[in-house]
Amino acid sequence: MNRLLMILTTALAATASAQPQTLQRFLDAAQTNNVDVRVLAQQRARAQAEFRQTWMALLPTLSVSAGWTNNQFEAAATIPTGATTPPNKLVIIPQNQFDGVFRVDLPLVNVPLWFRTLASDEAQSAAAERERAGQDGVELQVAQAFFNYAASLKVHDAAKRSAQVAQAQLDLITARSEAGAATELDVLRARAEVQRTKQLVADTAAAIAITGRLLHTLSGLQPGADVEPPAADAGASVEPLDTLLGRIDELPQVKAAKLDVATVGRLATAQSLALVPLLSAQFTERLTNATGFAGQVASYNGGINLSWRLDAPTFQAMEVQRINERTAQLGVERAQNAARDQIFNASQRLGAAQLKVGAAQAQLDAARRAAQVAQDRYAVGAATQVEVIQADRDLFGAEVNEITALTELASARTVLLLSAGLPLTER
Repeated sequence: MNRLLMILTTALAATASAQPQTLQRFLDAAQTNNVDVRVLAQQRARAQAEFRQTWMALLPTLSVSAGWTNNQFEAAATIPTGATTPPNKLVIIPQNQFDGVFRVDLPLVNVPLWFRTLASDEAQSAAAERERAGQDGVELQVAQAFFNYAASLKVHDAAKRSAQVAQAQLDLITARSEAGAATELDVLRARAEVQRTKQLVADTAAAIAITGRLLHTLSGLQPGADVEPPAADAGASVEPLDTLLGRIDELPQVKAAKLDVATVGRLATAQSLALVPLLSAQFTERLTNATGFAGQVASYNGGINLSWRLDAPTFQAMEVQRINERTAQLGVERAQNAARDQIFNASQRLGAAQLKVGAAQAQLDAARRAAQVAQDRYAVGAATQVEVIQADRDLFGAEVNEITALTELASARTVLLLSAGLPLTER
């Protein structure tokens, strides 16, 4: 039975590993493993903790103190009680004095603290929006790294194909040279072309390693050779630019900036209300053996306190908060401008990428045909070896151009969707 379970487990693991690695898998992994995402989560948690810390200041506070004091002399008074009864000894200050104090304070009216609590609530909402914006930024980095890695794999395959063609050409030229139908110069050219293609294979292999490393760092998922990039449809449409620009106020980074304005506004109000008197209540219970004339070990007192403070720094702090509020309002404008520019630029790059894909595919078709024609003409002696080599180089360049164009198209579409706050429908 155990052996059967082991076989089934191994089979399931092999099936899972055989599944292609899609962009969605890397995006999901990044939400758990990416360091920036985890930092943003901690920043949001800190803002929530700061909010709880602020509003808890409105709750009653309990303070307890206890102490022992050794006095050099005892202070006591003898109080007569009658002619037939012994007098009472009233200890005012004992030689060994023990005290315990329990005090409860409750803020009744603290208007500045109320507004600081509201400001802290706005701050935690802003932190949540910044977390969303940061997650979108991480998704963008992961998507671009994924596309670059997939493109590197395709370019590497094209380089290996070009190397195989060059090796086959060298074998053919060598055979013809031995038969006296090719010169030594032809053989040397063919050997040089083989070495050049080997360099291409080495460069593309390094590109795979570099882009794969970046993708692994961003997502925590190790990429393999079975990545499955989303289909890059040059005709895929996105909502009109005006529609996308009209929704910038719904973007998390813009919402966060507006919440910053609300936060600073609450703090400015709190600072302005610092001139309002503070009203609080207190209740104190005292336990001591220094009973004094009351003669009671336990006694309490309670009351209401009113405090008011007026000083010059308070007025200057009001001006500082007003400046902070105006600065935060400018931050909203800056966030809106940045969002508009990013959406506009992404839209223009997407349009250009769609045109480049069609041109690159047409170029690739022509280069393939040219390479085949050069091979056929060379086989019948109607073309030179240089023409064959140049045709294969043109074919490799056309393949790289098509891969680059498709990668730019997928990347530009992803940038536009994320910049506009839209979900990635093609993952």
